[in-house]
Amino acid sequence: MNSKITKDALNLHENNCDIKLEITKVNLLPNIYSFNIFLSINETISDWIINAGEITVIEGDYYKSGILPDSNQGYLLMDYRYTTVKKDLK
Repeated sequence: MNSKITKDALNLHENNCDIKLEITKVNLLPNIYSFNIFLSINETISDWIINAGEITVIEGDYYKSGILPDSNQGYLLMDYRYTTVKKDLK
């Protein structure tokens, strides 16, 4: 996730401040995910922390069906649906 993409300019000139990232919706299956973090100043990387932390995604009824895919089916959930389309038999 890049603050440049969302145009969230952070003012780090203040003394003693924290950076807060709020994720409002995530489409991941329940698991513990680790992440890296880096800081750049004027497009130059100034710090990079590998395994900076973990995010625990808890189980939820994403599809409102009462069923989640098996954990061996990947990590990403997406919005989709199946429909039938009548064939044109010309």
